[in-house]
Amino acid sequence: MSSAAARGPPTHFLALPLVPAFPAPIPARIVNGLYHLCERCCSNDAVQIVDPCAIRPARTLHLTIAIARWPTPEAVREGVAALRAFGVERQADRGMAVRLRGLRMFPGANTKRANVVFAGVEDLSRGRKGTSVQEFADSVRIYFDERGLLLPENKRKKSGRNRNNGGSQDPKEDEKEEGVVLHATMINTVYATTRSSRGTPSLNNTERLGINARRGGRPSFDATALLAEFQNFDFSDTIQINRLEICKMGQRSEQDGGGYQCIAHIDI
Repeated sequence: MSSAAARGPPTHFLALPLVPAFPAPIPARIVNGLYHLCERCCSNDAVQIVDPCAIRPARTLHLTIAIARWPTPEAVREGVAALRAFGVERQADRGMAVRLRGLRMFPGANTKRANVVFAGVEDLSRGRKGTSVQEFADSVRIYFDERGLLLPENKRKKSGRNRNNGGSQDPKEDEKEEGVVLHATMINTVYATTRSSRGTPSLNNTERLGINARRGGRPSFDATALLAEFQNFDFSDTIQINRLEICKMGQRSEQDGGGYQCIAHIDI
C-alpha cells in the first residue's frame, strides 16, 4: 500500500459476521442479550451511564479481523481478488464456531474511561480437529498484510507482555505481533456524541448521561461495575462461522436492512 493510500480514514474492513443479513431473523438470545444490556445502561429509572445510541444494533455484530483503506475502484478490486484467492487456498476451513460471553475491553484500556466495550468470544473450535477461529482470523490478517492491503494500525505489538501468560522469558518472543483480538463490539461511545455546530459534544447529551467528554473527542464512561456484572453473561448460543466478508465502513440505515454493506464474501 502506498503512503498516500495509507493516509485518511479506513474505507473497508474484513469481518466474520455473527448474525445473518437482512431479512433473515436475528437469533433470539442475541436480541435478548442486547435488550438486557440496554436496559442496564440506558434505563430512565436511574442515572444513565451511556447513551442508547452507543449500544450497537444486533444486525451490526461481527468479528473484525482487519481494516483497510481502498479509496479507488482499482484498490477495491485488488482487495476482492485477494479475498477470492485466499478462499481458493483455504477451502478446508470448515466447522468453526464461537459463543459470545461476558463483557471485556481491549488490553491496557482504562475501565473508568471506557470508549469501547465488547462481548468476549469463546472460540469453540479451539482444541478440536481443524482450524480454530483464532487461527483463521490470524491467517487472514497475515495474508492481506503480506500483500500490502492493510493499514499499519492492524499491527499490534506485545510491548514486552504476552497477552496469554503475562510475558515470556524471550524478549524477541515478546516483540512479535499479537494475534487478532476476537471481539464483538457491544458499546462504542463514538455513536453517543451529539455535536454542536462548533464540533464540541452537546452538554445536554454528556451531562445528562453522567459521562466524560473531552473537547473534540469521543465521550467515555466508567464501565467497571458493568464489566463485573456481565462478566459471565451469555449473549448468544453457539454461532457457526461460515462467511468471511469485505464490508464498507459505515452502518446502513434501517430502511436498507441495517448492518454493513458486504461487497464480497467467501464461504468457509
